[in-house]
Amino acid sequence: ARHPSTIGVAVSTGCWAHRRGTLLVHADLSFENLSHTRSAL
Repeated sequence: ARHPSTIGVAVSTGCWAHRRGTLLVHADLSFENLSHTRSAL
């Protein structure tokens, strides 16, 4: 089960990462930042 807060975190993280570099968000809300090797989470 997904917590609603997980979506909020993914969105806010995506907004942050979008300013920092390229971010790929997958269908399961996992993501990878192409400009950084370290995960935001």
